[in-house]
Amino acid sequence: MPQVPRTSTTPGHASPERVVLIANSQEWASRSLESVLGPAGYTVVKAFNPRDTMRAVHERRIDAVIVDASLGDEEMLALCRELRADPQVRDSTAILVTTAGPLTRPQALAVLRAGGSGAWSEPLDPEEFLLRLDGYVRAKLDADRGVSAGKSAPPRA
Repeated sequence: MPQVPRTSTTPGHASPERVVLIANSQEWASRSLESVLGPAGYTVVKAFNPRDTMRAVHERRIDAVIVDASLGDEEMLALCRELRADPQVRDSTAILVTTAGPLTRPQALAVLRAGGSGAWSEPLDPEEFLLRLDGYVRAKLDADRGVSAGKSAPPRA
């Protein structure tokens, strides 16, 4: 599988750690996704239920959350809403939903209405998924830098 380049950096500066939280009730599925994300340079945090997912977002900086429908449709949508409403989860944090089997239009719209950033059916195309995830994470890290810069320096005229 092709490697997705890490976030670009300026010479002499280390690439920031990119952290993805996987919320999936099935350990084997989490490991499978981790086997794709790890070699692409992502640090993976795993949670197996909504309570552990919310604990994880309060314990460390998370750049993207991947929620699997194995949690159950209503619980998955409720978790998306809870994540989006939580002040620890910035608006720029991608909340991606994966689901086994074909994804219907009503399912995709329900995810978006619940605050999700997108939905994919499994099996995932690893290359496409990594490219999309990398775009979301780059935007999140840029937003984080902008927030940090805004707190320490006045805006430029």
